[in-house]
Amino acid sequence: MIKLQGVGSRARLRGVWALLIVAPALPTFAQGPQRDPGAVTVISNAIAAMGFTTGTAPTSVQLTGSVSPSTGSDDPAGTFTSVVQVSGNGYQVRNDFQYASNAMQTNFVAGQKGAAFSFGKRVINMSAHMAMITGPSQLPVFELFRAVNNSKYQVSQGAPLQIGGVSAVHVKISDETDSVSHAVTPQDWYFDPTSGLPLRWEFRVPDTFNAMAGSVTTGAKQFSNYQAVNGVLLAMQTTYFRGGQAVSVTTINSAQLNVPIPVSEFDLPTGGN
Repeated sequence: MIKLQGVGSRARLRGVWALLIVAPALPTFAQGPQRDPGAVTVISNAIAAMGFTTGTAPTSVQLTGSVSPSTGSDDPAGTFTSVVQVSGNGYQVRNDFQYASNAMQTNFVAGQKGAAFSFGKRVINMSAHMAMITGPSQLPVFELFRAVNNSKYQVSQGAPLQIGGVSAVHVKISDETDSVSHAVTPQDWYFDPTSGLPLRWEFRVPDTFNAMAGSVTTGAKQFSNYQAVNGVLLAMQTTYFRGGQAVSVTTINSAQLNVPIPVSEFDLPTGGN
């Protein structure tokens, strides 16, 4: 579900994903981030449990699936296609969502050419901080790779949390490259103490137009139904929480990793703004 987060009288839109994005370069912090070796090991073990190696991150993912509202939620039902291209500079993302109730489609694109959201004939150009979480939200292991391999990520241990009767191992991460990434990327990860697999991912959903706005919404994804896909384990079902409430369930029907993605996939939508 997309909600455009704004302050004052800014319009709020409903679509399908909780979106955040890649920040412009700002001066790096003088003091380097703290990296707890035990917490880094937990993340490395989770990557291995899914069948990946820490030195070989996926370069792309293409997903199709469906979204269903949780009980009592007014989030829309529908189907989606998502593609993500990963590089050292961040993520390029395209999300297409088709509503089940009508012919309306929404599109979100963020990458090197900017960021924009379209619905019907209307296009909203967005601020550049909009792809930092959008990319990993389609395959969260992307962010675990960055936490292990990027020395600018802060990694620390947190208090355990009971998830489905399991005392989940808790690790906190954030990208400390600059003030914008510091504001956008704080995340809490919870892992199964036996299998090592990720159980839950908590993150910030900041103001869509201003990454530094003080008011933020909390988002979370709880993972289930891990299945083998191309030799790795992926969570094929995810429950999305917004503000602590379950609002939708995403089911992945197909997943392809490391597939070529045409550059044109990330052309911004055009139309009236």
